[in-house]
Amino acid sequence: MKKQKKKIMKMIILWVAFFMMTIPCYATQEEILQTQSDMLNIKGFVQQANQYTKEAFEGIDVETLLNDAIKGKIDNGNIITKILNLFGKEIKDTIMIVREYSYNNCHT
Repeated sequence: MKKQKKKIMKMIILWVAFFMMTIPCYATQEEILQTQSDMLNIKGFVQQANQYTKEAFEGIDVETLLNDAIKGKIDNGNIITKILNLFGKEIKDTIMIVREYSYNNCHT
């Protein structure tokens, strides 16, 4: 009986010592994202992306778009509107041609 008590006491002491020796690490999500951003040079990417998309996508800030995407706030409507405005005339003309072609084929 004494042997079992000694074993149990040793196990308890070992467990307590183990948990006391582990150093807790408290990193916030923002710190993790910041270190990953620094490692991947996201700021450089955003600057280049803003430079290249400045003319084509006026009003869209790539940094804001990226931050919103990380947070899960993606505004698809705004992106689609900008793309449609960019290609609007070409898309409208193509739709009109397809419509006329399909109308002529169906009614001849």
